[in-house]
Amino acid sequence: MATKNGIAGREVYDKKRGLMGRVVKEDGLQITLEFDDGDEKTVKVVTPATFKRWYRLLDEEPQEAPAAEDVPEPETSECENTPSEDEDKPAPKKKANTSMKFPAGAPGVGTQLVEYFRFEVGEYANQDLEYKVSKDGRIVIVKYNGRNVFEITVCKRRINVLCHKKSLTADNLSRATKVYPDKFGWPLSVQYTFTELTDTTKALIRCIITDGLYYRQIVEKAED
Repeated sequence: MATKNGIAGREVYDKKRGLMGRVVKEDGLQITLEFDDGDEKTVKVVTPATFKRWYRLLDEEPQEAPAAEDVPEPETSECENTPSEDEDKPAPKKKANTSMKFPAGAPGVGTQLVEYFRFEVGEYANQDLEYKVSKDGRIVIVKYNGRNVFEITVCKRRINVLCHKKSLTADNLSRATKVYPDKFGWPLSVQYTFTELTDTTKALIRCIITDGLYYRQIVEKAED
């Protein structure tokens, strides 16, 4: 739980692994962090110097902690993604909520979803397309004309896709699973969570892909 002058209980972002978690405990010498990628929970103990380099606190300074008997059991946190370029300032206003529990589909659906997403990106892209994939295959960054347009975190039972808010139509933005606030610090701040490969899912995936690619499309002006 949060202490008056400490960071215990605060929401934290792991910049290396692209995961959201929380600070469980701190004692001045080391900081204990807890992460949940949707399939398993992990605990890491780091020094303050390591914490400062690789982790970012996202939530506001916590209020005075409630009595122990009033504290509810924490919900699981969602899979998250790696940070993107910070060339633009994000505009989302909805506050990040660590108690939000994201849905899960059938085992193995995450692989099917990311394969479909990449196939559709290839169908719509007609300029410079590039993928950056983490060693474990969990993080897929889609770059278009040198810009990050999507960041995909692949879990066994779902995928999470981060998009640029300014690229989305109002209708597609209203269908987002989560919109991160300005303090998230990166332009890809709108998240969609997909748990099944249905016609409805395919239609939404195609919509956000066309939005994202069009936003970074290079338009060549005709010569006079």
